[in-house]
Amino acid sequence: MEITKETMMEALPFIQEARRHLDTLEFFVANKDRLSLDVRVPAYYSKLVYSISELQKLFFDHTGIEELFARTLAEVSKDRVYQFDITKDHDGNIYFDVHGLLPLDKVQAYMLLTGGEDEAATITVSGPDFTRSKQTT
Repeated sequence: MEITKETMMEALPFIQEARRHLDTLEFFVANKDRLSLDVRVPAYYSKLVYSISELQKLFFDHTGIEELFARTLAEVSKDRVYQFDITKDHDGNIYFDVHGLLPLDKVQAYMLLTGGEDEAATITVSGPDFTRSKQTT
């Protein structure tokens, strides 16, 4: 994908937003004794990662993101066995089909996880089980 001046202009709000979130996180370093960080830091980190993911969408087309995903998965699973396939449905939607063991330390080092856009969702992890439910208020 060619990154043009127009692409960079479209990226500018996300770059500025990411900078604001980094500045806020830096502010928390200076004022750590006066603020409750347990709630604030994860919230601003999530906003920062979301801004970065928006930049990723702008800077990588479908082929680029497939290559980036494959390289990242290969790095994360370097010493593990994994299976990775890309498939499309009749509507042209692309899906990654991944089966493998991903070591936590490698995931933390090489993958940016957004946590999704739906902040009302509750995720429960209990041993090997994984469930997701939507809270209603």
